Amino acid sequence: HAREVYSVAFHPAGGLLASGSADNTIKLWGIPGGVLSRTLANNAFGHPLAISPDGTLLVSGGGSSIKLWALPDGVLRKTLTVPQVYAGQAVQSAIISPDGRLLIVTPGDGTVKLWSLPDGTFLKSLSPAGSVIALSPDGRVLASKTTGSGEQPSIKLWSLPEGTQLPICF
Repeated sequence: HAREVYSVAFHPAGGLLASGSADNTIKLWGIPGGVLSRTLANNAFGHPLAISPDGTLLVSGGGSSIKLWALPDGVLRKTLTVPQVYAGQAVQSAIISPDGRLLIVTPGDGTVKLWSLPDGTFLKSLSPAGSVIALSPDGRVLASKTTGSGEQPSIKLWSLPEGTQLPICF
């Protein structure tokens, strides 16, 4: 990369590492050995990155869009526009559910966005949900950290794929 690397993601079967950089590229590296196999033009900061559990899809976020790339060939399959992302905000994190059917994204506006995979259909927005997220190992519960103006930070739990808030808050 010609600039800083902001994200990396391993292929679930090993043998491949994706890296995203401020040079607006994603590089696919053979592991072990670190041999560059492909460079993808991301057209935005290369963060975040996520690879589907079956290893056939790479998700990259940048600016107000999410790109879905086929693996291992690196062909761009689809670009998703993140709803209601304003100038100056950028996609901060992306997680793919363990079954590979749900994409969860934080766009930096205090919400969490859900998409169906692999078709990329937008499902819903969770709000207020924050920008720090974690997914339970079974993919059925999402935890999100929120900070409202003048409020203490809290952790909310959401039932997935419905996106309903559970009555537990920390």
